[in-house]
Amino acid sequence: MSILIPNFGADKDQLYDFLRKNMNQLIRAKKSVMKAPMDGFSLNFTTDQIQDKEVQKEFGIAAMDGAGTGKTTARCAINATNVIDSHLDLHLPKLFNRSVKANKDPLHLNLHRMNDWDAVIADGPDEVKTYVKTVTWRSIGWDFEGKTDILMHDVRFTGRNPEMEDRYLKGHVKYHSVGMIYVDCVLCANTDSKYMREEKDNYDQYITQAINPEVAEEYGYFWAVKEAKEVEGSSVVRGSCPATPTISIFTESEKFTSVDDTTDKSKGSSDDTLERIKQIKFF
Repeated sequence: MSILIPNFGADKDQLYDFLRKNMNQLIRAKKSVMKAPMDGFSLNFTTDQIQDKEVQKEFGIAAMDGAGTGKTTARCAINATNVIDSHLDLHLPKLFNRSVKANKDPLHLNLHRMNDWDAVIADGPDEVKTYVKTVTWRSIGWDFEGKTDILMHDVRFTGRNPEMEDRYLKGHVKYHSVGMIYVDCVLCANTDSKYMREEKDNYDQYITQAINPEVAEEYGYFWAVKEAKEVEGSSVVRGSCPATPTISIFTESEKFTSVDDTTDKSKGSSDDTLERIKQIKFF
């Protein structure tokens, strides 16, 4: 099911009336429809910033460089919170925490091609470590105050996909994207309508968490995503969230473990993999 939100131009009253009347259907659609990647915003990012020693320390890179097995690993930012993306979604901190805890079969692809063996870069816990880490915006190349929760993949190179491994090594992979299922999201609307007081309260509550509130101010609304399930993470040419660079390529330590993260330690129920695959949002 998919519902197209019409372009009402400057007539925000018609927009809010449409959103109010179709809100339940829109939320159901967001939870059920597979979405293709959309072009992201520009990202002011340089390799020099990511290689800075303080940035390495923040991501736990320096301690692992040159150690152990000689295996090569790409540390990838798959998704970032607190950005209103090109789906007009604002991912809130901790939205992936339960999913990461429950995910026993992580997957790293190229371009979200789940039905293509040639697109698999790394598969399973021996090749992919997925976790959530809270970092400063500067550590991913953005000059903003505060922090963001990054959904991370540490991807071990095994020779499974030599072409993509070579692109990582040459610095060609600049962006990533997550294939996900919405679990909990709410509409946030900047309206004084007496029929949308809850949506206005949502807007006032969550707009302060966005580093780019001007997007919501322009469109008049956005979606606050409180929880989602990760299905896979992918390398992409462009994605709907630009704060997703390759952090580093490094030689891993003897034991393939990710750095300490901020994942919620509360027990999550096990995922139904088939249901997760049926309903994916590419972001």
